[in-house]
Amino acid sequence: MQRWKKKGIIGALAGAVFLAGTFGVLHVQAESNAQADRGWGIGQGRRHMNADDMARFMNDRYGVSEADVKSALDSGCGWRDIRYGCMLSEVTGKSLSDILSYKTDKNTWRDVSNQLGVTRDSIRATRQKHVAERMSQSGDIDQATAEKLLSDRYQPFDIMAAARLAKAAGTDVQSVLDRKKINNTWRDVADELHVDQKALRPGDGYGCWGPGPGPMMGDWDGPADRSDDDLPF
Repeated sequence: MQRWKKKGIIGALAGAVFLAGTFGVLHVQAESNAQADRGWGIGQGRRHMNADDMARFMNDRYGVSEADVKSALDSGCGWRDIRYGCMLSEVTGKSLSDILSYKTDKNTWRDVSNQLGVTRDSIRATRQKHVAERMSQSGDIDQATAEKLLSDRYQPFDIMAAARLAKAAGTDVQSVLDRKKINNTWRDVADELHVDQKALRPGDGYGCWGPGPGPMMGDWDGPADRSDDDLPF
């Protein structure tokens, strides 16, 4: 396989993994007989969603019009394009219908984002806000602290592991993150803090048990050399 093809595959997989964490493990697919009541799978529980549920979810997540979402679905627009459109709608302040009008069969979402003057930094900031909001719902960390640590390029699962241990130890999250090195695990950090390892709550989707670096390496949404031009986020 040629090198550029390998990079494209790796980039696509990395983007898919990140998007799953950022949007609450968002997994959406249309049923084979897509009628007006389209089926969607979303969240860790794969809760069944119809078009109305999806419209409400996008409205809650991005502030887009529910009517615009349902109109896009009725016109045959795929969930992938709707999701990208919703993100750009939030960043630019334009309606979802306006954003989708920029997308044609002859251009990519990267072309659309460039046409709208949307930068990677603005996309990154919006994504960080969503990730931090979801993390704060755990009750282990506040949104402002989560956003700050994400801006400092820490991995979401490292932040959550540190937040849980910090809460159990009665200390601050940053001091716990500083204990995490490339050659130790979060179990080791828990032992150093004399905290029960059960505080990490393994298996809940944040991958707190393995070794790894603190600050993120490469670009926010995957390898910096990713070559999939249709994945602007």
